[in-house]
Amino acid sequence: MRYIKINFKIIAIYIIIYCLISCKKEVGEERPEFFGTWFGHTSDTYYQIEIDENSNATYKEYSLLGGGTNTHYGKARANNKVFKVGRFRSFKIYEYPHEIDTSNSQIYVPDPDMFSMNKKKATWKMGLTNFGAFYRADY
Repeated sequence: MRYIKINFKIIAIYIIIYCLISCKKEVGEERPEFFGTWFGHTSDTYYQIEIDENSNATYKEYSLLGGGTNTHYGKARANNKVFKVGRFRSFKIYEYPHEIDTSNSQIYVPDPDMFSMNKKKATWKMGLTNFGAFYRADY
C-alpha cells in the first residue's frame, strides 16, 4: 500500500500567494471613487450599480424587452483589472471611475430615487467590458 505524503506548509504558502495576487480589496478601503449610484445601458438592458461607504453593493439589470430584473448583492471589490459585486458578479474594468468634463457633456442620469422623474448631468464615468460606460452624478 502506498501513502501520499502531503506537505501542508507548501499548500498553505501557495494559498497565501494566490490570495495576495488575486484577492480584491473592498472599494471602501482604497477606492472611494466607486461610491454612489451608477447607471448604464445597452440596446436592450438598463443597468444600475449602487455602492455605499461600507462597500455594500447592489447590481441590477432591467430588461427592456420584458425579461424582468436580475439583482445581485454583496461587497464591492476591485483590483487593477476586475470589479466584483458579491462573489458571482464580476466585470472587467477598461476605464476606472473618473470625473468628466460637464461643459461639453450631454449625458444625464436619473435620480437614484426611482420614483422621481428628475435627471441630473453626469459628472463621473466608469467603463466595464461588455457593459459599456456607466455614469453617475454628484447628488
